[in-house]
Amino acid sequence: MSDSNNLFPTCTKSYIKRPLDDNFRNYLTSDGISIPEGSENYLAKSTLSDSSEEGDDSDSDKDAQNPTYSFPQLDEQIRAQIKKYEAVFPKLNWSSPKDTSWVLPTMKCTSPADVYTILKSSDFVLHDLDPPSAFQGCEEGDESDDDSYDLELVLKKWYPIDHGREFRCFVRQNYLLGICQRDPNYYPTLNEESNLENIPIVIKSFWLEHIHEKFPGTCDYVFDVYLSRTLSSVYLMDFNPYHPKTDALLFTYEELLQKFNGFLQSQDQNLIRPVFHVIDSPSHPHAVRTAPAHQHNAVPFDILHLSAGNDMTTFTNTWEEAIKANVNYNVHDDDNDDDA
Repeated sequence: MSDSNNLFPTCTKSYIKRPLDDNFRNYLTSDGISIPEGSENYLAKSTLSDSSEEGDDSDSDKDAQNPTYSFPQLDEQIRAQIKKYEAVFPKLNWSSPKDTSWVLPTMKCTSPADVYTILKSSDFVLHDLDPPSAFQGCEEGDESDDDSYDLELVLKKWYPIDHGREFRCFVRQNYLLGICQRDPNYYPTLNEESNLENIPIVIKSFWLEHIHEKFPGTCDYVFDVYLSRTLSSVYLMDFNPYHPKTDALLFTYEELLQKFNGFLQSQDQNLIRPVFHVIDSPSHPHAVRTAPAHQHNAVPFDILHLSAGNDMTTFTNTWEEAIKANVNYNVHDDDNDDDA
C-alpha cells in the first residue's frame, strides 16, 4: 500500500492498496447485485423466521448459487481512508468507473459498500479485469491472456469538481500535441482571450517540470489535469494510453497525427505550443448533444428487471432492501413466470 503523493506532489491525494486477492476479483466478476457482508453501517436483515429449521435445502441451494463475500480487512482499510479524506472516489488499475453515475451521481463514497457498489456496477472496470481487453493497444501483449498482474484499488480524496477546469492532454513521442477541455459544455471563462493564451502555457510548464521524460520508455500517453480557481496551478488527475480507446474529446486521432507531423517539421522545438481546443459557443456540436454520456452503460439489465412494473418509490424501496439483504438477483429465475 502506498500514497501517490510520494510520486507526484501535485496530484490529488490518493491511497493505493495492492495487491487485491483473487476472491475480490471473483466478487467483481460474479453475476447479480451484491454487497459484501459487513461493508455497510447496518446489518443485513435475516430473511428467515424464528421458526425456520437449520439446514433448509432450498436455502442451501440458493447459497450455493449465490455465494456471499466478505472483506473485513479491506473494509477496515477503506474506512480508515474515508476517515482521513472524509470521502473517496475509487478506481482499479486503469479505468475509473465513471459509467456508474446512475448509482451514485456524485461518485462520493462514504462507506466500503459505496466503493464496492460503484466498482461492481461498472462496465469499464469489468473491461479492465479481462487481460486481453486491458492490454489492447500495447506494443507487447496485445493478445496476452496473462492474468498474473496485481489488481490494485486506488482511493482518491473526493473533491467537488468544477468540470470547467478539467483538461485532457495528448503526448506523442514526447511532444505535447494538444490540450482540450474535458467537459462537453460551454464555459465563457475559458473563451476569454487571456485564458486562451495562458492555460496552454501553464499546463505545458507543469508537464515539462513534472512529467516530461520522467518515465523511460514511455513517450506516448494521455494525461488529465485540473486547474485551480485562478487557472494558475495544475493538479495531475490521471494517465491514459495514447490509443483510440481513450476518448480524444474535441480532437480526433487523425488531427493529432497531423499536428505531430507538423511538429516534426518545426525549426525551433522550443517554440512549439500545443493546440488548445475549447467549446467556443453554446451551439458547438459537442455542447448540444442531448444523449447522456455512457448511455449504453447506463443501467444494467439486472436493474431494469428489478424495476419492471414499479413506480420510482417502489423501485427505490426494492433496491434498498436488495442491498441491505445482500441479495443476488438472477434475471433468468423468472423466465417461466406467467407474469413475465
